[in-house]
Amino acid sequence: MKKVLQRPMTSVHLNEISAAYGRNRVLAGITLDIAAGEFVALLGPSGCGKTTLLRIIAGLMAPESGDLRFNDESVIGVAAERRRLAMVFQKPLLFLITMSATT
Repeated sequence: MKKVLQRPMTSVHLNEISAAYGRNRVLAGITLDIAAGEFVALLGPSGCGKTTLLRIIAGLMAPESGDLRFNDESVIGVAAERRRLAMVFQKPLLFLITMSATT
């Protein structure tokens, strides 16, 4: 039987995360600690900021303010592709990059 290597779990810590789209504030001072191995569900009506929070965690958008840490290391300013994290969208999306940007 082959041995399967497992990556260590990562804890996620959000401290006072805020975000807005223009004048519409969708996140205001969100603080949340997710321990390694925990599962979390974000529930709420459309437009309350669930997807915005996930996009910030994934590195697809930056918060206006606050800090985000993986295993006690700040990832604010760390590119999405360097975070070793994925986000699965409900609808397929195409990202606007050119072939020269990928090679």
